[in-house]
Amino acid sequence: MRLLPFYSLLTAAACAGLVSCSDSKTDVLPENVIAHNDLESVEGWAPANPALTTAKAHSGRYSMRVDNDIEYGVGYGALLAKVSPTRLKKLELSAWVLLTGKETEAKLVIEVKNPADDSQKVFWEAIALGDEVKALNKWTEVKKTFTMPENIAPTHELRFYLWRGGSSQPVFVDDITLARAE
Repeated sequence: MRLLPFYSLLTAAACAGLVSCSDSKTDVLPENVIAHNDLESVEGWAPANPALTTAKAHSGRYSMRVDNDIEYGVGYGALLAKVSPTRLKKLELSAWVLLTGKETEAKLVIEVKNPADDSQKVFWEAIALGDEVKALNKWTEVKKTFTMPENIAPTHELRFYLWRGGSSQPVFVDDITLARAE
């Protein structure tokens, strides 16, 4: 079964208010953090998403998975005006990743789109997980800083998501953080 490309983005819209949720009530996120998700607070708040799994997890019980049957993982989407009062110049995306096969094309993607014209990609860049993670079946932290283009506007939508990108082996991601890197 192959999921529609934007199924995860629709789920992300339903989960947008939950992205900063955490299991611990004592967790305080740094001021520069735009979104953090350990995937523990998502189940039950959105339509069932096969990308959410208990098969492996870096922390807690849940992580997200993409494989032959799951094209996109749980994602995040919000208008830039809601995530920052000023223009974002740089963003840092970090996550814990577990690869189960040597050949993976999976990517963690950051994109900025114009919601008035969904086909207009203002920005699209990714972390190629196969290039960053060398150990198999071991949780590895990946991190990348993205420089945002000058033409982003407060009315544009910021999105990030896990994309299978042709990988046949399962890829797991957990404990995702998106932060200002300015």
